[in-house]
Amino acid sequence: MPFIPYNSAGGESGSLVGTYQYKINQTNGALELWKGEEKIAEQNSDGSWFKTSLTTGVGSFHLGSVHSIGSAGQNVVFKNEVSGLAFFPVWQGQSTDGAIIIEPSSRKFAAQVIAEPNGALVPAGTPVPYTVSLTPASNLSFTKVEVMPADTAATGGEWVVEFVAGSTEIARVDIPSWTAGALLSIPFEYPLDIRAGDSIVTRIIRKDTGALMQCRPGATAAVPWRRTTSRMFTDAAVGTHEIGDIKEAYRSDDHNGWVLMNGRPVSSLTPTQQAAASSLGSGLTFLPDTIGKLAMGANGSTVFVGQSAGSLTIARSALPNFTLSGSTGNESSSHTHTTDSYTINGQTVGEYATNSSRPHTFAFSSTSTVFRDNGSTLAGSDQSYAALSAPDRDIDGVNSYHNHTFSVFVPTKTSGSANSTHTHGYTTTSLNGNVTQTSHLPPYIAFGKFIYLGL
Repeated sequence: MPFIPYNSAGGESGSLVGTYQYKINQTNGALELWKGEEKIAEQNSDGSWFKTSLTTGVGSFHLGSVHSIGSAGQNVVFKNEVSGLAFFPVWQGQSTDGAIIIEPSSRKFAAQVIAEPNGALVPAGTPVPYTVSLTPASNLSFTKVEVMPADTAATGGEWVVEFVAGSTEIARVDIPSWTAGALLSIPFEYPLDIRAGDSIVTRIIRKDTGALMQCRPGATAAVPWRRTTSRMFTDAAVGTHEIGDIKEAYRSDDHNGWVLMNGRPVSSLTPTQQAAASSLGSGLTFLPDTIGKLAMGANGSTVFVGQSAGSLTIARSALPNFTLSGSTGNESSSHTHTTDSYTINGQTVGEYATNSSRPHTFAFSSTSTVFRDNGSTLAGSDQSYAALSAPDRDIDGVNSYHNHTFSVFVPTKTSGSANSTHTHGYTTTSLNGNVTQTSHLPPYIAFGKFIYLGL
């Protein structure tokens, strides 16, 4: 391949230091970089080529004047140069020896925090070189640093904020200009991510001399000489599923390894899904049937086993409005009713009364004394009222000059024969009337319930 050596003066001859040379490819007009007899780089109108890799410091790639890719501590950030928004990619991968697996994850950010990790100096106004060590207790994504330059510091030259982890520079921000004694705000081109426990050193230096910026508070200790703006972040898993994971979806078909739990036989699934189902528990021959069922924690019982509702307390309004009816059954015809008292000759002895179809009788006791009209007494062995002759029973016909007395023993009497066999019927009034009835089923929306068994 013909080529012409190139020198910095614009000619076609000459070489760089050592064995490095620029050559112009006369065939396609490309500018090539050679190391001895080996081409290591090429630049032409279509782009650039490098034999091994392209390495930058802490700079960034700029793409089409709209996007850029930059280093940001423990992350790489994609930035939209028009909107100024920085985007963190979703990462996954493994270590070079395969021992460590990184599951797909992104970032979840908390609220923005303005912190003063060094606070104010004592005594106020004492200058200090700006070199700060920081080991955050949480994952932090820094977006800005503010400092108070000392009014005795030289403001000429170009200055830069450097961030170093160990001996490696992980980020830097150029400072175009600043004013001594005024709060200097330094926004980062890309958010700088520092994970919990990682130590970094921040310093502000002058490029040409390497001198450290002298910083201090103002006239009092109330103004911090350094503060940062950051957000705490956590890793958020993305798109990862484990065998047996459950989800709800507004669809009813199997998809992407998710199987609808509708009670179908496990044998109807793919061989891979059958093996996955078997790994969840022996004897699982059917998928759980979740159609029309509410889910509840296993509470120590075997998973996938349908459980009874247990106890449920509901409001009165959730009860239906209903009545009860029935019968007492047959009453016995051989029963009687007894009493201890009734009325004799207008004198109340107790309060028993019976109707005319229930005649009640009584007998004199053996101690009763009954007088005849002739003044004699009835023989003691025959003193029943029924045994007296008519004259003897007529004890009301005595003359007005004397009276007759007798004592009567009132025994317990029965009411006579009971009614024939009968029943008593009843009907209740409404037990939950005048109540607006409500359903005891809680409000719900139905989704398909799926279990992840893989493809």
